[in-house]
Amino acid sequence: MTGPYKVRETRQYTEVIYYNADGTEASRDTMLDDQSYDAEPPEPMTDEEIEDWL
Repeated sequence: MTGPYKVRETRQYTEVIYYNADGTEASRDTMLDDQSYDAEPPEPMTDEEIEDWL
């Protein structure tokens, strides 16, 4: 991924981890839920997410 991206991991809670373009973690957003572990592939961040989180 060449620009900022995010990875959504689902465990006993959902934590969205936001990364800068160089792969450095910038922020996390955690939500409680009852799901098993799952990880979605990286996806580009929207302009609004970049403005809010990076």
